[in-house]
Amino acid sequence: KTLNHEVIQNIGIEKSIQTELARFEKLNFLQPHFKVTGTSKTINPKEEIILYRIVQEFFSNTIKHAEAENLFVHLDYTKDSFTIKIKDDGVGFEMDNVQANSGLLNMRSRAALVNATLDYITAPDQGVELILKYPFAGEE
Repeated sequence: KTLNHEVIQNIGIEKSIQTELARFEKLNFLQPHFKVTGTSKTINPKEEIILYRIVQEFFSNTIKHAEAENLFVHLDYTKDSFTIKIKDDGVGFEMDNVQANSGLLNMRSRAALVNATLDYITAPDQGVELILKYPFAGEE
């Protein structure tokens, strides 16, 4: 269901992420941890879908490659930005070896479409962390 962009538009990115995490827990893929800080703000629906696709890519990589037991998701709303931090406690990888990885390039190019910054932090046996920072446009 969460592949359908109309579902995401109707329930929003926060609920869409929660739904996906609940599914992982139900299927015993890993133990999700979810936290929201700040006051939720409305995000342009088209851009919200792009942000969610980046999150899905990270989730997919975690399920396929990480061998993780836990997945931590923190959504942080501030006056100027919306930050999504996702971290797994899996095997991690050597960043230099996968710079050209199509999944990572895909996430970076999607982030650029919505003027978001994307940082990826990982090392062998250190898990993987994604920090996706989406600026709220034109607000002072």
